[in-house]
Amino acid sequence: MDRNYYYRILGLSEGATPNQIKKAYEKRMAKLDSADYRDDPEYVNKKKHQTTMAYKVLMGSAPPISKAQRKAGFERFKDNMQKDEEGKEAQKNPLGTKLSGIDLNNKYIIAALVIVVIIIISVFGIIIGAVTGFVNDFNFSDYGYHEESEIDRIQNKVYYFDYLDELDFDTVDENQENIDWEHDSSMELDEKISYILSSLDIDDTSEFFDYITGIDGFYYDHEYYDSADRLINWLFAPSFDMVAGSTSLYSGEPILDIEDYLDYILDVIYENL
Repeated sequence: MDRNYYYRILGLSEGATPNQIKKAYEKRMAKLDSADYRDDPEYVNKKKHQTTMAYKVLMGSAPPISKAQRKAGFERFKDNMQKDEEGKEAQKNPLGTKLSGIDLNNKYIIAALVIVVIIIISVFGIIIGAVTGFVNDFNFSDYGYHEESEIDRIQNKVYYFDYLDELDFDTVDENQENIDWEHDSSMELDEKISYILSSLDIDDTSEFFDYITGIDGFYYDHEYYDSADRLINWLFAPSFDMVAGSTSLYSGEPILDIEDYLDYILDVIYENL
């Protein structure tokens, strides 16, 4: 893949100055963040990856993070911190009550408190019995609510991984003829998808793809390549087309097919976790 491809992504001609490249990058990212593209987040993510890749190749460094990107990252971080604090507070004070200012030496107050505690215990007993019976008939784990929140938490983390830092793009031209563009699905591809999810502590592959695609049975009804492509996009990694022919600095091997790329992504995950 020659450098003209990356110039075209940014709408530039070959030989553009670094300042022109930077301005074109900022203009493109601002356009993708505008209201015109809010209805298609998957398309926006893909185009942002391509734009970032073009900037990195042409400038030889990662693009600056915009104020909007910093704000979005900070908001995610703040939300996660708030949830953690709320969870800790709930464990410290599960009833949300305080006894400060009460004279516990007063026998009438003590008697009243005992009665209140007995009533609360009785009510909780009834509620727990009802909930237990309900859970026996309805298994929440089948619907993966805990798993879904964990998937979202993991995606917030991988958002900051740099998938380009350990790639050598000087080998792209010499490897063009050996790149497999057919993307034939294979059991090996299936195994590599499972390895990546396992490395992220995601155990149920089928439920994972149902959740991120919104399509029941996606993993079984589509080719393994389709699942690999969705996984790459969910990880905020560049598409295979953008890195094909480059060489992994982890292994020293060129990325010639989708399986090679998943191996590289797995190395990035291990490096950053």
